Amino acid sequence: MHFITSTIEHPSVLDCMTSLLRRGAMVTYIGVSEEGIIDPKEVREALCERTVLVSIGYGNSEIGVIQPIREIAKEVRQAASVKKFQKPFFHTDASQAFAYLPCDVTQLGVDLMTLDAQKIYGPKGMSALFRRRGVLISRLFEGGGQEGGLRPGTENVPLVVGFAKAVELLLPVREKEAKRLEKLAAYTRENICARIPEALVNGSIENRLPNNVSISIPGLDGEFLALALDARGIAVGTGSACLLSAGDTSYVIRALGFDAKHALGTLRLSFGRTTKKRDIDMLVQALSEVISIQKRVSH
Repeated sequence: MHFITSTIEHPSVLDCMTSLLRRGAMVTYIGVSEEGIIDPKEVREALCERTVLVSIGYGNSEIGVIQPIREIAKEVRQAASVKKFQKPFFHTDASQAFAYLPCDVTQLGVDLMTLDAQKIYGPKGMSALFRRRGVLISRLFEGGGQEGGLRPGTENVPLVVGFAKAVELLLPVREKEAKRLEKLAAYTRENICARIPEALVNGSIENRLPNNVSISIPGLDGEFLALALDARGIAVGTGSACLLSAGDTSYVIRALGFDAKHALGTLRLSFGRTTKKRDIDMLVQALSEVISIQKRVSH
């Protein structure tokens, strides 16, 4: 069997691919451009008659880049038709995207889609998998016939209802909130780059989630900056929250073609419904100050 994914997927996908490799499967990892975007034609070229699954995330959890899922799905369909082999299933992790982007599975052309409740202010520990009719899935473990025989265990009704309510509250405000955060992200990038000229924005500006700003300050330690900002009441990240160890440099930033020094100085800024301009002003001021401190300490 053959699987296709990208080099910047979330660890939840990459770890599965590693497990499949150990079992003897073949996996092709599609690279990305400097802006973090996958070329759909590269996915098409990687397809073969043994390909059973393509898994590409809709919005990247670390740099916020939006992938051309609809175009990739089209390439997968056309390649299967031209090469005359069975079309592989196409999965997208839309956990990061659902809060800000339309996720119509028919429009996107996907067979499987992952969603996460906590990303839309729903309860933690609850997720959902859309499965198109005809897609067969084996159960992970035995023990009961719940959820169509796919996952044994009594359903957590309060979390399910909480997820549904979060979706109900999200949909009427999603577009408006996305536009607000898009302006806030632009304001953030402009102010950081004006106050800190050495700061570099990671990933595409045009094709990215509105709640994400990823910056790198080469030569500085992102972990130090994150801790110093935390002491001032500002929470930022240095990469995916699911990296194996805090000492690792970001494999996503490295996949963009940058070196370890660039990756080490990376900060991920995430915004939400309560984020305002005054919060950004406070962040930029604090970041400028802690960078000055780190430069003095390092010298």
